[in-house]
Amino acid sequence: MILYKDLIGNSHDDLLTDKYEIVEGDVTFEVKTKMITKDLNVVVNNNFGGMISTMADNGSVTLSSNLEDEFENVEAAGTFQINNLVEQLRLVETSFDKKSYLTYMKLYIKDLINHIKQQQPNILTEKIELIQKGIQSFVKTMMDGENFKKYSFFTGSSMDANGLVATMYYKDDDPTTPTFVFIKYGLSPVVV
Repeated sequence: MILYKDLIGNSHDDLLTDKYEIVEGDVTFEVKTKMITKDLNVVVNNNFGGMISTMADNGSVTLSSNLEDEFENVEAAGTFQINNLVEQLRLVETSFDKKSYLTYMKLYIKDLINHIKQQQPNILTEKIELIQKGIQSFVKTMMDGENFKKYSFFTGSSMDANGLVATMYYKDDDPTTPTFVFIKYGLSPVVV
């Protein structure tokens, strides 16, 4: 199995595996995922002032004082929906507005290009320019018109602000097939 780790983030989080169908583009990997139903155990914890404690079957625990917020993704009593890739690799959803995402991507592209140059000192300038322009084109497409609103953003489990942020959207407005997009040059493949 190949595990793809964050290349330049401080924590080198696990972001993707070849368990998923990966469609390789010029500068991206697109990955079709799915929403899965998981069991949920809910307990009102009187030791914490009546806070609601939820434990997913993967062992993660969440505390909340607002029942509505806590059960936003609950389908039926005792279950909730989660993305299979998010669950397996413990990705964490984050948020951006257009301005903050552009700021992040400018810094990320700069850091990524510097890292590639350090690791591959003999890389051709033309190759670097193709990578940079390809990523910029991807970002421009995201920013076009109302497209940006279609995207959700995910970091690795450590929430490393210097690391790769994956994007997720639904193709053809199909709510059953979330597609993740990763900048492939920001991933380091490791055989496990």
